Amino acid sequence: MPRPSVHPVILFDFEKKTVSVADAGKTLQVRLAKLLANQRPSSASGTPGADK
Repeated sequence: MPRPSVHPVILFDFEKKTVSVADAGKTLQVRLAKLLANQRPSSASGTPGADK
């Protein structure tokens, strides 16, 4: 399968909670994974600042 450089393929894996960009976004994949990992505790509680 040829990969068009104009339209990168974005894969959302909800089981692993990761977002993969199959073009030139390997650094973006790492950043999104870190963002999802950082937002996991706050989104799980449902209330911002509830860990006090």
